Amino acid sequence: MHKATDVRLGRIVRLLMDHATVVVSGTKIAEEIGTSRSEVWRLVQQLRELGVDVAGHPATGYQLRAVPDLLLPEMIAPLVKRTIFAADHTRHIHHYYKIGSTNSEAMNAAADGAPEGSVFLAEEQLTGRGRGAHSWHSARSAGIYCSVILRPAFLPRTRCCFRWLRLAVRAAVLELRNWRSI
Repeated sequence: MHKATDVRLGRIVRLLMDHATVVVSGTKIAEEIGTSRSEVWRLVQQLRELGVDVAGHPATGYQLRAVPDLLLPEMIAPLVKRTIFAADHTRHIHHYYKIGSTNSEAMNAAADGAPEGSVFLAEEQLTGRGRGAHSWHSARSAGIYCSVILRPAFLPRTRCCFRWLRLAVRAAVLELRNWRSI
């Protein structure tokens, strides 16, 4: 079982992005996320291990060198406002740097009563699977590995609508990708 990403990592990235033109002190970061300066240092080291380019300035603080290409809840929350995914994003958007399968995690959470709209994102999947339990290799940060819990109230004969839903999701992802490249 893989552990969900520490939410403090996303908070640090969001804080550094919000103050992109200045160096943010370790003390300021510690106050904002409710931890110690030494824990901030450890978390920044963890971000670096994950490929986030954070400059450390001795005795002054930290600064992002580049905007990271991560699917952290704090980074995607502004993009999902006024959608089914927006209701308390810290609880319903689950991020993993490495996981067996987002699909398996979503099915387990759904069985445990997770609400509709719960999202499971990963930077890398070790045992990714899709329709019909087909598996594929999901390289780190090379795609959007995502599963969503939906609890539609419809008759079985309307299942063909999911084909259209898949097409709509694909179109939305392509539009978002084009928007991010601007």
